[in-house]
Amino acid sequence: MGMDVIGKKPTDEKGEYFRNSGWWWSPLWDFCSYVAPETCGKVKYAYSNSGDGLGALDSKKLSKALYTSLKDGTANKYIKARKKYIKSLPMRKCVHCRATGTRQWLKTSEDEYRSAWNYEYLNDLMGDGQKLPKYKRLKAKKNEKLVNEKCNVCDGKSKVEPWQAGYQIDEENIKNFARFLKTCGGFAIW
Repeated sequence: MGMDVIGKKPTDEKGEYFRNSGWWWSPLWDFCSYVAPETCGKVKYAYSNSGDGLGALDSKKLSKALYTSLKDGTANKYIKARKKYIKSLPMRKCVHCRATGTRQWLKTSEDEYRSAWNYEYLNDLMGDGQKLPKYKRLKAKKNEKLVNEKCNVCDGKSKVEPWQAGYQIDEENIKNFARFLKTCGGFAIW
């Protein structure tokens, strides 16, 4: 899912449109809320594609706060602290290989693969990643054979990064959003 942020009354081309994937939007809006809580608090549904947003005046206020954070080092400190926090989180057990490092597939003679196990992938998504789901072994069809391969998710290590590591923020993205906000004339998130 991505966030298409549309300028309501743009005064130039850069204020017409801003886009982030969900992986980039969430940390960006978290940072916006950090540097401008009153302004961002006016957006109830910032993490959905519901058309919520800010008016022209508040967009300019937020732009100014973001530019200030880039100039005074707040953005850089925030990004470093966030990375340090994520690095401190424990690695998660890889659910795809049952934390063994080896993935089991049912492979057909036509080189089509399907997992040899049925499991609830989202079982412990928001937990600490140490609890594996319940697995059910699938029966091979007549044209399938069981194949063991190094896990393509954890690279055979049996652990993966915490889910928070997939969400990104950098100063360039903050700057691009600040530039959009400066001339968007208000915005709606779709």
